[in-house]
Amino acid sequence: MYEPPAPANGVPHPPVPVLSAAQSAMADAAAIAAGTPSLELMERAGSAATNIILERFRPLLAEGVRIVVGPGNNGGDGWVVGRLLAQQGLSVAIEQAGEPRTAEAQTMRDRAAGWITSGPLAGARVVVDALLGTGSHGAPRGAI
Repeated sequence: MYEPPAPANGVPHPPVPVLSAAQSAMADAAAIAAGTPSLELMERAGSAATNIILERFRPLLAEGVRIVVGPGNNGGDGWVVGRLLAQQGLSVAIEQAGEPRTAEAQTMRDRAAGWITSGPLAGARVVVDALLGTGSHGAPRGAI
């Protein structure tokens, strides 16, 4: 198992709150109701995830990153991560478990076009799971 390096400044990473699916959905709904567009929330989530990946897993990124995306908005977050990592000059391949079902996920896939490749990436040591999000319920089905 890979153990991420300590931060360069020697200060431990702050704890990250873990929310339930309901709490996360409520936080998203509150942000949207307050005027933050859902596409902006996806950009923020993808950017934050990208920063953590770059910070904690940089030694493994030279061989590329494989991202597996689902058809919902969590998949949209994955498309953002893929685009942002590719813009850093990394090889990124995305595998889709179905076509995007939301306009937001479709938009993020469109924004990533030209930056990433489709299908598996041989040798990738970093895999990002963007299959299921807070809207998931029941057992996984279909391509997932």
